[in-house]
Amino acid sequence: MITIDWLELIRISKEKRVFVLLDDFFQGHPCLDDLHSEHVFFCSSLNAKSLSTVEKVWSSLLENHFTKHDFLIGVGGGSITDLTTFLAATYKRGIPHILVPTTLLAATDAAIGGKGGIDFGNSKNAVGAIKEPEFLVVQPQFFQTLAQEELEYGWAEVVKHALIGSTELYHEITLNRFQDVDFLVSKSIEFKKGIVEKDLMELNLRKILNFGHTLGHALESFQNEMKQPFSHGKCVVLGMLKEMEIMEKLGSLSNSEKTELNQWIEQIFPLQEITPISWIQVLPYLKNDKKNEGNLIGFVEFCGVGKVNPEMKLSLQTVQTLLS
Repeated sequence: MITIDWLELIRISKEKRVFVLLDDFFQGHPCLDDLHSEHVFFCSSLNAKSLSTVEKVWSSLLENHFTKHDFLIGVGGGSITDLTTFLAATYKRGIPHILVPTTLLAATDAAIGGKGGIDFGNSKNAVGAIKEPEFLVVQPQFFQTLAQEELEYGWAEVVKHALIGSTELYHEITLNRFQDVDFLVSKSIEFKKGIVEKDLMELNLRKILNFGHTLGHALESFQNEMKQPFSHGKCVVLGMLKEMEIMEKLGSLSNSEKTELNQWIEQIFPLQEITPISWIQVLPYLKNDKKNEGNLIGFVEFCGVGKVNPEMKLSLQTVQTLLS
């Protein structure tokens, strides 16, 4: 994956036949005026990662005779980048694609590493594929459009990268919070790219990126089912905190370090506004987590800043006991 600037994307759109998938939030955004595309598919981030949306885009691609030598361009948050990557991996057995993440979460996580997927039933990312984008375009002016919660919790993946191994990010956040957006985003991208390059298919090392996501994804699915959705970033933050609590109970994380990191995170995110979570109600949503093996739930064993084991497995009964 190569990072390019906006002018290079415009040049590609002039020289190649492109099909743009656009979050409908950005209809009419002036930043998109210079993109040259005869086909733009608008979709809402709320239902982008659905089989019905995939079928509509497949139909449009076929009806308009797009080939595997053309380009897909996905402009939007993590839902749009996940959808675009999944379509790129499956249409004609593979079509080149370019991702333009418009949220902090997408720019620092979802758009990096080639993971594409859709939700099915009550399970997040139940169906998916891995296909690296040809190019990544990070256009910071899109971040100015974020709603308050997306902005506040948009740093969740950057904080996660700081905790699992990026000392540069950890020290910068500790000293200056999120003042230097360009530095934090570029270093976060660099950190994740480094891990993905070593383990694209998530056989071992890449699994450390799942810290906070086992419980975070389950919480996200639960809240969606309750018709009270939480942002992905909020769920990851809450997932990291709860998983650290589990690690303390198992003896993997000391009480003093857990307390210190809890305070660090609570200073960063507005957690006081959140109603206490009933994690036992969230428990059933762990059963279909893609990291599971048989009846065992996959966790990242977090033992402190930069100290992680990607291969922890716990029984559902053990998790239930630890969550009680």
